[in-house]
Amino acid sequence: MSVTLLAGLLLAATPTSALPLHTPAASEPIIGGDLVAEGDWTSVVAIMHVTALHPNSSLATVDLCSGVMLDKRTVLTAGHCVLDIADVENMAVVFGNRLDTADQRVVATVDQVFVHPNYCTDDDCGADAFDFGLVTIVEDIGGVDFIKPLIDQEEWDATMEPGESVTTVGFGAVREAQEEDPPLEADEIGFKREVSVQIQRLSPTGYEFIAGNEGKDVCGGDSGGPAFVRLDDGSWRIAGIVSRGVVPCGVGESYYGTVYAALPWIRDTVGLDLLPSGCSGLEDDGDTCLDPRPPRSGAGCRVAEPEDSTPALWLTLLAVAAVTGRRRRRP
Repeated sequence: MSVTLLAGLLLAATPTSALPLHTPAASEPIIGGDLVAEGDWTSVVAIMHVTALHPNSSLATVDLCSGVMLDKRTVLTAGHCVLDIADVENMAVVFGNRLDTADQRVVATVDQVFVHPNYCTDDDCGADAFDFGLVTIVEDIGGVDFIKPLIDQEEWDATMEPGESVTTVGFGAVREAQEEDPPLEADEIGFKREVSVQIQRLSPTGYEFIAGNEGKDVCGGDSGGPAFVRLDDGSWRIAGIVSRGVVPCGVGESYYGTVYAALPWIRDTVGLDLLPSGCSGLEDDGDTCLDPRPPRSGAGCRVAEPEDSTPALWLTLLAVAAVTGRRRRRP
């Protein structure tokens, strides 16, 4: 699969939207963030799905999501990014900081895709969507600095409180593509960008968290991208995966799946065990090494908090030639 061809489609992008009309807020890269410096966040990748429209394999759309490499062959992304993928031969994982490149060395062939069995596919899924997906690639990749998931209780308690900061990285759009607006330009999507946002709150289980600030947020194409937290010693951990948010982008109410909640499934699905020795994972699975539930204010125990009922919408897989609306309201 040619990155040159992907770049050609990006440059010719003329997306439209079937979503209700809104006036998008003024935005900067990844909504209020910055371009990533060359050589930074090397484990963050783009996941492309190219659909052949005609028998002669002319290409109609390029669906974009983001993801993070967990090891030399495994990408963690959002479940909705790979939910309907039946033709992995039309997918690619793209490394580097931009998609408009002809360097075939940054393109990896996809082997298999998986969706978490508890992924919520309807509008009545409760507090946690388990919006996790896996993409495995055919050959080992090199030159990537892998970052460990957040699995230690002390590290969790030090970083995952409301008001603390997470850094989100992805290849998504810098603004919402609404029908009344000009189409996305070539420099408004497909570049690796980063933004630091505040944690607003956690779900009662801690398996999801909401983060963002007014004017700082994720947008279409950032789905599946990682949220990192920084420890006191300067090292980083993967805390979450972008799942969904409100329309228009930039409101600061985006939902992230807590990576810790996906680790038992990742172990059982592809044999990659990122949990500590003797730890089976979630509470229902037996021995747990981390309690992600938010603590009750002023108490030493953790209790369930009332579920937030703020309406939200799925972040779509952003089709570059046509936005293929896949947004869903939260209950």
